[in-house]
Amino acid sequence: MSRQKKEGRRFMNFYDKKIRRIISIIIMVVIVAMVATMVIPYLM
Repeated sequence: MSRQKKEGRRFMNFYDKKIRRIISIIIMVVIVAMVATMVIPYLM
């Protein structure tokens, strides 16, 4: 059981890095979308 726990922990670490990258990309997209919604009406 302890061996399985160790493996799970290592997997979570790898998963965390991937998720952090995905979250940072999502935040960037949200910020860009907010800026776009503010700027586009002025350009129209």
